[in-house]
Order: sequence, then structure tokens, then C-alpha cells
Amino acid sequence: MTGGDLAMSGKHSDNKKRFYLLIDKISPQVRFVGEYTAKPNWEQRPRILYDHLIEYIYDGKGLYTIGDKKFQVSRGDLVLIPPGVIHSMKSDSERPFVRQCVHFDFNYVGGYDSMPAWEWVPHKLQAEKVHPTPIFSEELNLPPVSHMLHVPKIRPLFCRLFREMYHKAPGYKLAVKACMLDIILLIHRNALLEDTNSADEPALVLSKAVVEAKKFMEINFNERLTLSEIAEVAKYHPV
Repeated sequence: MTGGDLAMSGKHSDNKKRFYLLIDKISPQVRFVGEYTAKPNWEQRPRILYDHLIEYIYDGKGLYTIGDKKFQVSRGDLVLIPPGVIHSMKSDSERPFVRQCVHFDFNYVGGYDSMPAWEWVPHKLQAEKVHPTPIFSEELNLPPVSHMLHVPKIRPLFCRLFREMYHKAPGYKLAVKACMLDIILLIHRNALLEDTNSADEPALVLSKAVVEAKKFMEINFNERLTLSEIAEVAKYHPV
């Protein structure tokens, strides 16, 4: 799913409010962060957000329903939910998820003081307060769910983002923006690699372990990776 198509089925907000945004004008505005540990079979009933939500599955498993689609998620996955879209979630019965949540916009929109956090369905949505998803001038590949367990940079980015939002040291807003830009970039590049791997499969069918190891090395090409790190992603034991 591209950034321009981030609006999904089930969307209630007015598409006329959407606007074009240059890639070099993206300046993420983080409104709120939180971490939640769910109990087994915990359910969040359907709701609609007024801003964007990204959730990092820190541990465990669960099921998200976003619009009319269902997504199984597990440790290392990222979930991106646009504003105005009906969604719900349920934790696994044996390994309930731990979620790190970030409410944000791709740039400053304003009206945050009067903006509700969300509306429970079927409560009426205040459409004039919904922050629309931009239409990006260049294509951004931002799927609703990204499998990022093989990207070791993701977890430290969320940890730093949470520390900055909690301590609010001088310049913390710049640090938060930097973290969000890195996260958005990693989602985009991960999606491009998944698309490439899918396109290559008819010509060369690789085992899942090899594909995961290949993806891991491509994303982290500028890192000094050890054989053990690559083997862990591929679920192989180095000899």
C-alpha cells in the first residue's frame, strides 16, 4: 500500500481535506506515546482515530482488524492505522501482545488541544477534526502491517522515542522527529524489499530462511553483521 493510498476501506473522513505533501516536507508531529501489556484474549472494540497511529508489537501475538481486512501480528511487527478508519484488535490467548503506540501526523496540522483521542463505533465522528493522511508527491510504500523482526534498528528507535517523550530534555522534539523519520524510512524500504522478493519468486524460489536472511542483509547493508545475527533471523544455527 502506497502512502497516497493509505486511506483504507471503512474510512469515514472527508477525502476533500487531504493535501499534497513533498517528501522533503515531512516533519512528524508526535502527540502521544504509550505502552500497553494486554491480558489473554483482551479485545478493543471498534473505534476511529482522529490522527495516525503506529504500533510496534514489542512481544507476543494478536489480531488486528483494519477497515475490512484482518492481520495476524507477532513480535517485531509494525501496524500503521490511518485516521478515520474503523479498527479493532484482540490479543492472543497464550501469548498476548505488548504494544508500543505512537499517535502522530506526518507534519504539524494543529488543533491538538481540541482534538478527541478517538470515537467508539457507532459514536458519531467529528469529521471536521480528523487529520487527513497526506497524498505524498513521491510514492511512499507504507503498508498497514510491516514484518520488521529482521530489522534490529527498529526496537532501539522506539526505545529512544519513548525516552525522549518521557524525559523531555532540551531539543527532545527534534530527537522525536528524527526517530519517526527513521521509522518511516525503514517501513518504506522494508516494503520495497518485500515487493521485490515477491516479484522474484516465480524465477527463483528461495527457502523462507534464505529470503529472510537476504532481506536482513540488504536492509542492514551498512552494518557489520555477525553470522550469529544472520542465523538468528533465518532461524538457523551457525556451525
